[in-house]
Amino acid sequence: MVAKTSTFPMDLTKTRLQLHGESQSVFVDSSTNVFYVASYVVPEQGVLGLYQGLSLTICGGSIKVKPLPS
Repeated sequence: MVAKTSTFPMDLTKTRLQLHGESQSVFVDSSTNVFYVASYVVPEQGVLGLYQGLSLTICGGSIKVKPLPS
């Protein structure tokens, strides 16, 4: 859980950069680096915006699926 919490902002910025590659309308500027994405997210959503969706990721990782009997 600690590892996921510490790496989640990097995953978020990576995902947003991938979306930027697919759709140029995600960001107004054409800059495509991690620092630009973070500088876009923090003023718009605050520092906690970098952790948006973390709770679902942690809860989803803790759910174990029991395989069906064959």
